[in-house]
Amino acid sequence: MVSSNGMQAKDLSLHQADILGTLLARILPGVWEGRVPPITLHGRHAVIDQYIKTNPWISSDGKSMLDIGCGFPPFTTIETANYLDDWNITGADPSLPAYPIYDAEGNYATLDENKSTVYFQPAIPSVENWNKLLSNSTVTKSSFENLLDELLNHSNNNGFPRLEINPIKTHETERLSFIKGGIGQIGMDSFTHFMMNKE
Repeated sequence: MVSSNGMQAKDLSLHQADILGTLLARILPGVWEGRVPPITLHGRHAVIDQYIKTNPWISSDGKSMLDIGCGFPPFTTIETANYLDDWNITGADPSLPAYPIYDAEGNYATLDENKSTVYFQPAIPSVENWNKLLSNSTVTKSSFENLLDELLNHSNNNGFPRLEINPIKTHETERLSFIKGGIGQIGMDSFTHFMMNKE
């Protein structure tokens, strides 16, 4: 990846090399059964949002936008809806969770409506902590799924372990909605503009 971008190994710091060689490998789709992890960052769409708002050729009258691959938590979609306050914004991602869950150590996982683990990450994303969770991902997934069953019976909303149920609904407003799905899974006829992220 680095070589294909014209960067030589001698130009990388040890810290950059460590991140590229270890942590980055843990969030690539191959680790997650071909799925892109539902990861997003604050401010990632700021320049795009500014362009749309200031573009004289785009009027906002009745405009709707689909932010496909919005990730979770859907920071960028929420920011877009706040910035483009006269647009209708819909965030979509095939990995929107039914159940985000935190174990006793604060490690985090998202589970789907079938109670299957979609994604997990350590509370502190160090190489050691990633290795601990990924050394046997089947056992890690199973432990989160068992914890979900426990917490569904004895819910805890504070501290750790903790469960949230369908949290995407807490972000919805009159102009902001979310749907589960990806490219080819969502009817796009009702949207006038699209923002594609990572699929």
